[in-house]
Amino acid sequence: MRKDKINIEALIELVILIGFSYLIYQLLESGNILYYIHPKMTKYVLFALIALIMLALFRIRDLFKTSHQSGVKLHYLMFILPLILALMLEHQSISSSSADIRGVNLDAIGGPAPNISTYYNIGKRVVLEPSNYVTLLSEILYSVDKYHGSELEIEGFVFKEPHLAEGQIIISRTIISCCVADAENIGILSYWQEQLPDNAWVRAVGTIQSTDYTNPKSGRNGVVPMLVIQELEIIPEPDNPYIYP
Repeated sequence: MRKDKINIEALIELVILIGFSYLIYQLLESGNILYYIHPKMTKYVLFALIALIMLALFRIRDLFKTSHQSGVKLHYLMFILPLILALMLEHQSISSSSADIRGVNLDAIGGPAPNISTYYNIGKRVVLEPSNYVTLLSEILYSVDKYHGSELEIEGFVFKEPHLAEGQIIISRTIISCCVADAENIGILSYWQEQLPDNAWVRAVGTIQSTDYTNPKSGRNGVVPMLVIQELEIIPEPDNPYIYP
C-alpha cells in the first residue's frame, strides 16, 4: 500500500507558523512583550497569535497534498533565521543602549505647557513617578523659573555624554508610546560629584537649579533645569523600566 508523501513546503510553513505562534505566546505569557510594545498594543498581538494558529490549522490539511513546485525555496530562510534568533534572544530593556544611540531629550516635550495643579502643590517635594513622569517633567522643563529651588525626587538610569561638564550626569527614563521603534529618552540634567557606574539605576533627591546647555546635535543653546543632588541611592532596574504615556 502506497503512502502519500509529505508535502515538504507545507511542513516547513507549518513549522514556521507554529514557531512564531509559540514565540508570541511565550512573550505574552511571561510579560516580556512589554519590553517591546505599549501595553495597549497587546490586544493586537493576541489577535495576531490567534490568526497564526488558525493559519497553522489550515496548513495541516495540505501536508499530504502534492506540491506543484520542485525543491525547497530559499525565501523560507527569511522567516526561519529571525525566528531562531528571536527564540534565543535574552529579553531586556533598551534604555541604556537607546540612550547611547539616540541621546536624551533635555528640552521641553512638545506642545503647550500642561496644567500641573493635579500633580504638584508649590512648596512640596516634586516626586516623578511612572504615572506622572511625562506630564510633570514636561512642566518642569517648560517652567524652569517656577520650579527653581524646588525639591525633586526622581528614579532613572544614569547617562553620561562626553560633552557634559565634570560632575554632570543625566537621569533619564525611556518613553514608549507604541513600540520600541518610537522609543524616546527624556530626563533631567543633574549634578553629582561622586563617580557612578555606567547605566546605573538610581533614586536621587535634590534641588532644582538652572544652567546654560547647548544641544550637541542641534547646536541650540538655552537654559535648562539642573538637579543638584543631595541624596542618591543605587537601585535595581525596575521589572518594567519603561514609561507609557
